[in-house]
Amino acid sequence: MGTALAILTVAMELVGGLSSGVASGSAPGGHGILGGLQGSGGSALPAAAELAAAKASLASGGSPSASAAVACPARSGGGLGVPCGMAPSQAPTAPLTTSPTWSKVTNPVPSIRYSTMMVYDVKDKFVLLFGGEGPSASLSDTWKFVAGTWTPLQPSKSPSARYGASVAFDVADNYVVLYGGYSGSVVLSDTWKFSGTSWTNITTLANPGALVWSTMSYDAKDGYAVLFGGLNASFSATSGTWKFKAGVWSAMATSPTPAPRYLAAMAYDGKDNLVILFGGANATGATLGDTWNFTGGHWAKLAPLTAPSARGEAAMGYSAITLTVVLFGGTDGFNFLSDTWTFVGGVWTKISSFTHPSGRVAPAIADGTTKTDLVLFGGLPTLAPGLNDTWVFHSSTWNHAFPRVPAARWGEALVYDEADGYVLMFGGHLLNGGMLSDTWKFLHGVWTPLHPMLSPSARDLPQIAYDQADGYVVMFGGDTTGGFSAPAETWTFLAGSWALLPFAPGGPAGRLGGGMAYDAADGYVLMFGGYNISGGLYGDTWTFSGGAWTVVSGSGPANRYFAQMSYDSADGNVVLFSGSRSGNYPDTWVYSAGVWSNVTTSAGTPPMGVVDGTMADDTYDGYVVLYGGENLPNGSNPTTTWSFTGGAWTQLVPSSNPGINRWGGMTFDPADNELVAFGNSWAATGTWAY
Repeated sequence: MGTALAILTVAMELVGGLSSGVASGSAPGGHGILGGLQGSGGSALPAAAELAAAKASLASGGSPSASAAVACPARSGGGLGVPCGMAPSQAPTAPLTTSPTWSKVTNPVPSIRYSTMMVYDVKDKFVLLFGGEGPSASLSDTWKFVAGTWTPLQPSKSPSARYGASVAFDVADNYVVLYGGYSGSVVLSDTWKFSGTSWTNITTLANPGALVWSTMSYDAKDGYAVLFGGLNASFSATSGTWKFKAGVWSAMATSPTPAPRYLAAMAYDGKDNLVILFGGANATGATLGDTWNFTGGHWAKLAPLTAPSARGEAAMGYSAITLTVVLFGGTDGFNFLSDTWTFVGGVWTKISSFTHPSGRVAPAIADGTTKTDLVLFGGLPTLAPGLNDTWVFHSSTWNHAFPRVPAARWGEALVYDEADGYVLMFGGHLLNGGMLSDTWKFLHGVWTPLHPMLSPSARDLPQIAYDQADGYVVMFGGDTTGGFSAPAETWTFLAGSWALLPFAPGGPAGRLGGGMAYDAADGYVLMFGGYNISGGLYGDTWTFSGGAWTVVSGSGPANRYFAQMSYDSADGNVVLFSGSRSGNYPDTWVYSAGVWSNVTTSAGTPPMGVVDGTMADDTYDGYVVLYGGENLPNGSNPTTTWSFTGGAWTQLVPSSNPGINRWGGMTFDPADNELVAFGNSWAATGTWAY
């Protein structure tokens, strides 16, 4: 960039009206799962080898190969012998719809920018980011960063678009304070506070005047925010020191004082209890390399034996984990720097990190806490319009922070945990092989990994439901070996912790791929069917209440696994659809007051019979939703969305859908009034909302 400071160029543009334009506000500066093998007594037994092949196809990411179409036989065992493809006996009841559709849940990050304002919000316990300069305009968006994830905030009122403002967290007043900056063609002198999710303009009798690229830090020892320097409305460098306390600005007479400057770096040194200021650019645009401290209302120039090279536009913050002030990057007038220095006890030390942010000017930085790392975001590189990468400084090492999202998988357990107020996900099988034992929560569009001290072993395809009567999540069985041998384990989850219930003789056999739902009308968890290599297909029905399993007598659906099952809150019963015996058929059953009823003939034209689809109760729209799965007779993977309400099926036509989805998970999330599905194969990989 020649000998001039990167951002000094902007100041020249502002004064000289260069091509960037002041008025525009531009920058200063395949196989089917089951075969047709029949076991004794006419019950269908899955071929383990073919089930393994199905798992292998998912693990390899391949699509299922269509098998030859087969005739749809009459149902046997419990299906009343009604041939598939029947005509509906009654017109379906139209669902209570609000024209919903499927949308993929993304992991947003702030757009590329530099000279943005970022600070750790002690009150709200997240890193706060506001505005900055984008490739074509100044910005006015507000974001929070917590647990490795960025989330946009939508305050009803906020400061105007700007960059180059100064920001600090005012501990005494318990809010973030922001001052000045540059907006459009104006150097600003307004004061704003942020608390909770709201920005509020603060009107003061006096203030430091119009300033851009001043620097501000909270002086914890003296109990007020300190602002120093910056360019004024005439783009002249200043050297004023101001304090902000109890919503009031007041000038401080200090002697000696640092020379006039802008684009300096400043942070509070929590170990030595004083404010540290380094470098910047002076009135002529030359870079500075002096170090000052501020305490008790007085500046003192330091003389460290070694120090960073003279520079402006560097980022500086405090790491409460390493107890050091950390300085990164900036420009010396010739180069965009990527070196890292720490300051403690009056000594600067250059550190080496194998990975680190690229060279840049004007990145944003936020202090860390004793439990969170110092965070750096964005900036302006040598040859690009800007950056929007996020880095954290941990144990003297820079780490590139990516959004925390679960690895793509299938066969996971997914349920809404009412007691804890979030969607819970456990385990599953990686698309490229290997079972998982990780636990995640999903809340307001954000995935967060949980780390319980005790956890179930890695597994896929367990049965899971939330037990409203007992107030915890219940999970049973699942394939733990990859050989379709499922333990008869009952786990509960509450308040972030898993617990294994003692084994009780006489309970259900271990299984995978069964149906499970909480029957709110009858007040217990209901489980039906499933598979175990030692026991074949199951057709038994069990209830779980008060920590105990009880078998339900009487007839019901034929033996099967991978049926779709959900509670239907609109009609007050449990609904079971299709699944696999020898092939799969579109029969529909409801369970109420301990009795299964086959409602196939009265449920209208049914969806295509499928296995391993997703089904859940959409309490917001007022119907059960069925999506995806695989039709074994023809090997197809429907991507249709169906509703079930009033005892009838209706095909919905959303404007978009997740694509092929097998062995997925879906649950209703009342926190956002939407269904949440975690896709598990091909196009559906990722998180989807309906």
